[in-house]
Parts: sequence; C-alpha cells; structure tokens
Amino acid sequence: MLSRWSGIFQIAAVYVGTVVGAGFATGKEIVEFFTRYGFYGFIGILIAGYIFIFTGTKIMLISARIRASSYEEFNEFLFGKKIAGIINIFFLIMLLGVTAVMISGSGAVFEE
Repeated sequence: MLSRWSGIFQIAAVYVGTVVGAGFATGKEIVEFFTRYGFYGFIGILIAGYIFIFTGTKIMLISARIRASSYEEFNEFLFGKKIAGIINIFFLIMLLGVTAVMISGSGAVFEE
C-alpha cells in the first residue's frame, strides 16, 4: 500500500513540476497575477487548477489504457499517423524554444 502511494506522489510531483516549474510560472507570479483581480482572480485560480487537474488526469488515463510509452505514441492515438508527425515536430520546436528561454533566464540570473 505504501509503494502505491509513493508512486502516486511521484507522478503528482512530476506533473506539478512540469506544469509549474518548467516555464508556466512560479508560485509568486501566479499569486500576483490572480490576486490582482480579487475574488474573480480566486475563481480564476480554481478554474485554472481544475483544468490542469482534469486534462492531466485524462492524459494519464488514456496513456495507461493504450499503454503508450512515449508522447509520440499518445499523439498517434489522438491524431492519427499523418497529423501526429506534424504535432510531434511542433512539440519538438516548442521544447527547443522553452529550453532556450530557460537557459537564457538562468544565464541572466547567474550574471546578476
């Protein structure tokens, strides 16, 4: 039972680290953005959190059901073989772009 909870925690930590830590925003930016609008901002936090939880859960459940071992297999299942190739190239470009931004941001931090 403990190992099951450990696996659940690891998956949750990877998901949160990917969404929040890998370029979406730090907690400070999220709080500053949403609290600027008062109660409506709080509602926005709840809606955004629900969307991330809902879509992340759906992606994981579908991946487990089709036994996908990579995002490429997942994209083939969702979009078909022809369009999945285009989507995978788009993902690669996004990955390279986000990596470049993260490296330049860390370079700016070290320079200061």
